[in-house]
Amino acid sequence: MALFEGLQESDFEARGEAMVGLALRGDARVVDAILQEWQAEDRVSQLSLEAAEAIGDSRLLTSLQGFLETMQLDEDAVFREHLVDAIASCQSETNGADATQSVVS
Repeated sequence: MALFEGLQESDFEARGEAMVGLALRGDARVVDAILQEWQAEDRVSQLSLEAAEAIGDSRLLTSLQGFLETMQLDEDAVFREHLVDAIASCQSETNGADATQSVVS
């Protein structure tokens, strides 16, 4: 219950930690929280990407792919890697295969 309540934190890092914790536990409620975070914030946190990767839900795929297409990631290889991993995780839920190759190419 405490992790779910953490989604209401005003501090984005505390919210991100709560999202990751819920995602690692397979709590599907985190998907809506991640999507809300991405819509409400003017940035995408690395913790939200980690949560997306951990939960691997295809409902996150469209947003993640949009970030890959529109964000300037040349100077942040770590963030790009988290983004690519999250996409692969969400894609593998829909097609049952390791989709990392199709993300990077």
